[in-house]
Amino acid sequence: MSNPYWDFFLQDPVAVLGVGVGTCLVVLGNVKSYLDTRKAFLENKKLQSELERMATEQRKAESPIHTPTDEEVAAYGSQRQGGGWLSRGLGAAIVVVVLGRLAVQQHLEGAAYQQQIKSLETANNEHASRERVLESQVADLQTVRTELQHASVSLQQLVQQRETELAALRTTQDELVSELRKELESNQVQIKRFRDQLRVDLVDEILFDSGEVDVKPHGREVLARVADVLKKTAHDRRLEIAGHTDNVPITGALAKRYPTNWELSAARAVNVARILQQGGIDPKQLVPVARGEFEPRAGNETEDGRRKNRRIEIVLSPSPTGATTHDVEASRP
Repeated sequence: MSNPYWDFFLQDPVAVLGVGVGTCLVVLGNVKSYLDTRKAFLENKKLQSELERMATEQRKAESPIHTPTDEEVAAYGSQRQGGGWLSRGLGAAIVVVVLGRLAVQQHLEGAAYQQQIKSLETANNEHASRERVLESQVADLQTVRTELQHASVSLQQLVQQRETELAALRTTQDELVSELRKELESNQVQIKRFRDQLRVDLVDEILFDSGEVDVKPHGREVLARVADVLKKTAHDRRLEIAGHTDNVPITGALAKRYPTNWELSAARAVNVARILQQGGIDPKQLVPVARGEFEPRAGNETEDGRRKNRRIEIVLSPSPTGATTHDVEASRP
């Protein structure tokens, strides 16, 4: 482990010389001081003995106590002043040592002060760098916050829109149930809401005679009631009219007009769409499609299954902006 004083001496030879000379003078001064003190002690003791002897002699002679003469005082003073030059040298050495020590201490304190300044500057730079990073992060967070606020507003608007559409769909369902209660009770019509869609299933016997594509009068009356409800409550929805058949091939004279169930289901879907248009539905909402025999509702092995498969489906789909998801709900009379 390094000694700071020793490191300083290695870097400053003048200080080394000054301290060395000062140290030597201190040692010499201490030695001289001891010798002077010892000599003065012996001289004082000798002088005291001499004075005691003289006093004794004076008492014996009954004369006044002997007072030292000027020569004796001068001699004693010269003896005491003999070491003056060494004392002055010792004082100078002490001054040199003190100054050297102060120089060393000042140098070390200055170096420590400079090191502290560098440390503070480094810490300040690091703090400024962290502050810039935090400011950048705050700006990013503010941007994200603004985007989230805009997205939240858009989402709330979309939710409100879907809730409005769902409420309208439920209204349409309730009104259709009210208008078609008799047909629902006889299982000629089924109304179901699946997620954000409403589906009205009409068996073919309520609309068409066997092997026919023209809607019979009772079927027209039923479709008119359906149109009255839809034009009020579903004016902004897409209406798909899908024709479905069983898997029995078309034969006889009818086969000349409708070679397969594709053509038969398409013709029936188009005729239903035309009647809904006549009932006041915007034709832009109407989309007639042919499904033929390829989306059966039941098996075609029995008459009851084939009866369920021969049907017209009117499907109310949401607007193109999106859809919400809800559970399947079936209407009961």
